[in-house]
Amino acid sequence: MKLLDARPARARRSTRVVSAALVAVILGGCATGMTDRGDLVVSAPAVAVPEQGTIRPADLKEFEGMVSGAGMPVVVNVWASWCAPCRAEAPLLARAAKRYRGKVTFLGVLSRDSQGAGLKFMRTYAVGYPSVLDATSEISQFLRVNGLPTTLVFDRHGALVTRMFGGISEQRLAASIDESLRAP
Repeated sequence: MKLLDARPARARRSTRVVSAALVAVILGGCATGMTDRGDLVVSAPAVAVPEQGTIRPADLKEFEGMVSGAGMPVVVNVWASWCAPCRAEAPLLARAAKRYRGKVTFLGVLSRDSQGAGLKFMRTYAVGYPSVLDATSEISQFLRVNGLPTTLVFDRHGALVTRMFGGISEQRLAASIDESLRAP
C-alpha cells in the first residue's frame, strides 16, 4: 500500500524547490567564501614571525605565538603550491601585504605540501611575506580549514575577525583588514 502525501502536488513541488535552493545556497556559500566570526582567539607567548619570503616549520604553539605576539592585525592564508585557487589569489595577497606593511602582519601556512614546492611557489608569485610549514596539519585543524585556500583575519588581540573559505577578492580582503584595524 502506497502512502500518499495529503498536500497538493504544487505544495510538495514548492517544498522540494525551496529545499533544493537552500542546499544550493549553503553549498555555494562554502565554495565562494562563507565567513565565520568571533569563535577563535589565539593567545600564546609571543614568537617572532619568520623572515620575509621564507618558510619554516612551526608547531601550533609557535604559530599561536606568531599571531598573538604580532601586536597588530594578522592575515593568515592557508595554501599549497598545487592549489589552483591559491595560485590565483597569491598576487592579490602579495599586493595587500605591501599595501598594509607596518599596519598588518601577513603570514602564510603551507599545508599538505613540501617546503621546496612552497618556496618555488613564493618566488613564482612574488610572495614576500613569510609562511610556516604545517607538516602535521595541526595548525590547519586548529583553524578549522576544510579546503584550500582559507584566509583568516585576526585583530591585534588575536581574536578572529573573519574566516574566508575559497578564493578571495581584493575588496573582500580589504574590508576584512579594515574591520580588524577598527577593532578596539
